[in-house]
Amino acid sequence: MAVDVADEDQVEAVVARAVDHFGGIDIMFNNAGILGAIGPITEISAEGWHRTIDVMLSSVFYGIKHAARAMKAAGTGGAIINTASTAGVRAGLGPHVYTAAKHGVVGLSQSAATELGQYGIRVNVIAPGGTVTGLTARLTTGDHENLDKATSIIGADNPLRRGGQPEDIANALLYLASDEASFTNGAVLVVDAAGEAVGDRSHRFVEMGAQVVQEADRSGI
Repeated sequence: MAVDVADEDQVEAVVARAVDHFGGIDIMFNNAGILGAIGPITEISAEGWHRTIDVMLSSVFYGIKHAARAMKAAGTGGAIINTASTAGVRAGLGPHVYTAAKHGVVGLSQSAATELGQYGIRVNVIAPGGTVTGLTARLTTGDHENLDKATSIIGADNPLRRGGQPEDIANALLYLASDEASFTNGAVLVVDAAGEAVGDRSHRFVEMGAQVVQEADRSGI
């Protein structure tokens, strides 16, 4: 079901459809994301700020809210897992607004975990590091289909010397969603081969934003 996660009515509708189709909802994975607004903080527009926050943070609020309502009504508990980022546990690993949104995901998730645990609803966070996807391939190589080169570039930034794969993140999700994690609540599971521990890379997003602004100026946009 195609959903704009920045629209609460649409998130509520997809949860309702899941409940109607399956008879209930046991797991909610809030995973939609974009890179969002980039560049120096003095150049970021209010529109860019709001769109980035809406897609990456407000959407998580909507997902928690409506999944929790359904889970509480069923009385059988459940697992809510939200995707943050290593940029949500340490500044300097992503653009400014992205970093703010991902910190918000962590804080919101842990706050919700303290409220919802009494209903058997666990709320946890996955914080991926450099993971090879179309988005990160475009960011690192300029081509969203060049996954091989992206794997090599991303892998150079962490101690295991390989880029993370979607399966690595999915396996972390499977643990947090499973009964084996029944005592794990309010946790932030960092999945990044210890890449979060290496240096400040925020400068690249500032430089990227400056380049975008310069190109727009040259094009008269």
